[in-house]
Amino acid sequence: MADEQSLQEKTQDATPKRRDDARREGQVARSLELASSAVLGAALGSFLLFGGWMREQLGQYLGARLTLPARLDLNLENTPALLQEAGGQAILVLAPLLLVLAGAALLAHVGQVGLVFTGKPLAPDWSRISPLSGLKQMFALRSLTELIKSLLKVGLVGFVAWLVIQRELPALRGLVFADPSEFLPALGGAVVRMTGWVLALLLVLAAADVTFQRWDLSRRLKMSVQDVREEMKQSEGDPLLKRRQRGIQLESAYNRMIRDLPRADVVVANPIHLAVALQYDPAQMRAPRVIAKGRRLVAQRIKDIAREHGIPVIEDKPLARSLFKACAVGAEVPGELYRAVAELLAFVYRLKRRSA
Repeated sequence: MADEQSLQEKTQDATPKRRDDARREGQVARSLELASSAVLGAALGSFLLFGGWMREQLGQYLGARLTLPARLDLNLENTPALLQEAGGQAILVLAPLLLVLAGAALLAHVGQVGLVFTGKPLAPDWSRISPLSGLKQMFALRSLTELIKSLLKVGLVGFVAWLVIQRELPALRGLVFADPSEFLPALGGAVVRMTGWVLALLLVLAAADVTFQRWDLSRRLKMSVQDVREEMKQSEGDPLLKRRQRGIQLESAYNRMIRDLPRADVVVANPIHLAVALQYDPAQMRAPRVIAKGRRLVAQRIKDIAREHGIPVIEDKPLARSLFKACAVGAEVPGELYRAVAELLAFVYRLKRRSA
């Protein structure tokens, strides 16, 4: 009951990481009803395909043994050899059927959940030995659901089989004194028809069970809001630590920007809010480059340092806004601003020549 109460408190859908962790632990939406239906269908198909061959092989072997009683001299010496021969013949006859059944079971499981390799379900869990834990499992919702499903399946399968038998019984009664060559095929046909109806019912139940298993897994993997937060902390890091690291990075970038600022050729400024420092070295650069930019207090600091080093500060509001928006620190000026920046640099170079 405590587990059900904890599930009621978990209202968030499972994250991809939670689903991946559950898959590694072997928690997957797997329907045993679908697997059993696949095995039964494979058995029915195998009998329809290989039944004649299997009957022929067994008939030949039994005929060879039963019609020659002189060769069946059983004693302690030849009995092991006879048993080995009979076992080899049985394996030869049943091998196609067993291979088809094994392949159907494997495909049914892999088709539902894919390939899952984990040893977690096989690990020893001492809580399962506890009588109290066993009683809790007996009255858990999942156990009660499985019990109801099993009883419903047995009841429905038995009812369908009874209906088929009731319909086939009159025809079989008329063959009681018939030749075995007539009775056995009729009996085999009745068994095949009954198996087909049971298989159709099991497929319907399997489809419902697949839907239920997926819903139940999603319910069991639900997370609380706190679980989601803890997972985000583990995967992305603590938000407080990330903010601290971000602050350190910004401080480092600011110090580097201020250190490189004396190499600027010009500072383009919005009178109050923005400042962008440009550098251009024709021998090393394809285009002018932004080496510093900032808003408000940082912009004022850039202008102050520029004036201290004799770097021209030009107020051009449209150009300052365009450069601030289009360029990161260290990036080249985009092509659409080449002309405006070139005219500005030409003006600065003329000022430097006049002052010289």
